[in-house]
Amino acid sequence: MGSLTLAVWIKPKSSGEMMVLEKSTAEKLLFSVTVSDQALTLRYGQNRLAVSFRTEGRLPLDSWTHLVLQVTNIEVSCY
Repeated sequence: MGSLTLAVWIKPKSSGEMMVLEKSTAEKLLFSVTVSDQALTLRYGQNRLAVSFRTEGRLPLDSWTHLVLQVTNIEVSCY
């Protein structure tokens, strides 16, 4: 995947899974970032391999939260 840094302020209004960012082609998912009141999930495809990274933890509803997701080759960090 290379390197990627994503910084966002989010204010979830419902407890379901919500898409923050997605990039795909007609054939495959390149990457996506979703959040819920349960977790932050990063999914991405690399060649023929699909990778998923999930943090456990609650994002408060109706409150602003600053998220920073950093991907460098095979390392993923969430702040």
